[in-house]
Amino acid sequence: MFRKTGETGRKGTGMLIGMRGTVWKKDEEEKAVNFEVQGLIHSVMVTRALFERLALKAAADIVVVRQFSAQNMTDERLFGFNDFAELEMFKDLISVNRVGGTTAINLLWLPKEKLVEAVVWQKPEIIVQAGVKRLGVDLIKNIILDLHNKWTRIYGRA
Repeated sequence: MFRKTGETGRKGTGMLIGMRGTVWKKDEEEKAVNFEVQGLIHSVMVTRALFERLALKAAADIVVVRQFSAQNMTDERLFGFNDFAELEMFKDLISVNRVGGTTAINLLWLPKEKLVEAVVWQKPEIIVQAGVKRLGVDLIKNIILDLHNKWTRIYGRA
């Protein structure tokens, strides 16, 4: 079902992997799930859509990307996505200077339509009003500036 790639990008993102396992714990405050795969439990930061889809103690397949800290290559984090479209949005977000995986996941907890609207229509107030953690107005403006043209081409001005 899932394929692995040797793809690496900025900020140490690499190895797209799929996980098949069981959800052990869901923590909405941390935006994370503990996912058991072949006897090992992995903590995975996830998007809202994936968090809502996963049920405790249920088996599931998820799309996961592994990211290493730019400062410490032994600091590995796993980020989970409901589908490959969310993964692409994540990759776009972390391509923006000063946006790491945690900030990107925090942004992906916004409804997709709201995030796209903020970027395509250049409305930083949508993100500001949502109160996304670790995100100041200047960084929001940088995200919009960097992604506006690409996301307008992809998502249009609906």
